[in-house]
Amino acid sequence: GIGSMSGLLFFTLLWGIQGGISVQGFYALWASELFPAKYRAAAQGIMFFMVRGLSAAWGLVFVNIYGEHGEGFTIAAYLMMGLLIVSLLIGAIWTPKTRGKSLEQITEERYGKEI
Repeated sequence: GIGSMSGLLFFTLLWGIQGGISVQGFYALWASELFPAKYRAAAQGIMFFMVRGLSAAWGLVFVNIYGEHGEGFTIAAYLMMGLLIVSLLIGAIWTPKTRGKSLEQITEERYGKEI
């Protein structure tokens, strides 16, 4: 496992932050603001499909990294922390700047008057 208490604490804090942020907020944000209303349900369905498929693939890889008796826990933990940080950066950098705008304004800015 993790060899130090500070490493374990860091991992636990990052995992708690990740759980508090939750991916559902990102699904709702990206699906509802980036796609016009008539395409929104399809876009959200595709995102759920992709995320769950990638999660299943990661689950298969994780089992091999982790090992039969947990000998790869440290590697798996660092990989998960790295993926969490990458996700945080992607969300922080590319989240649409739509605060205070109505859905109609957002749609018009992204797609024009004719959809």
